[in-house]
Amino acid sequence: TVSEIRRGMQADLHAASLEARELVYQVHQAHSRPVVIRWGTLGLFLGLLTFAAGFVLGRMLPTIP
Repeated sequence: TVSEIRRGMQADLHAASLEARELVYQVHQAHSRPVVIRWGTLGLFLGLLTFAAGFVLGRMLPTIP
């Protein structure tokens, strides 16, 4: 009947709403401050490491015959 179809549609909408809410929560967690700080620190460290390696190689290469 129509009422059964309506109840089924409402249940589906409720389930979709819960899934969407969970997805929004996961996206928020992925962009939370500690995660951004962790990746920023890692990027800064790797950039500094790359710079230092280039500096050391630049100082060593002219001395190699």
